Amino acid sequence: MEVNVYNIKGEDTGRKVTLNESI
Repeated sequence: MEVNVYNIKGEDTGRKVTLNESI
């Protein structure tokens, strides 16, 4: 499963990571 990564402002960075990947 992949999730979108959000920056501190809550904006979608467009980057997707797997749940087991450190952010």
